Amino acid sequence: MGTMSVTEGGFKCQRWSEDTPHKHNYSNDDSAFPDGSVVAASNYCRSPDGDTQPWCYTSHPDERWGYCDVPKCRGI
Repeated sequence: MGTMSVTEGGFKCQRWSEDTPHKHNYSNDDSAFPDGSVVAASNYCRSPDGDTQPWCYTSHPDERWGYCDVPKCRGI
């Protein structure tokens, strides 16, 4: 969860509900997001594939995806 929408490399995240500039398999998979829907996930950093670090597809045509530097919760 959270509202971070920029990768560690400084690229703005692509909306999960869109397939441009990068086509992917999550644009119609509401079950992959804790937000309840792909639309609610907006362009926020998420981990729909269960990766240990949140990531997103970027809105830059030459950079497909990137990890996001989301701070860990206290006590973890």
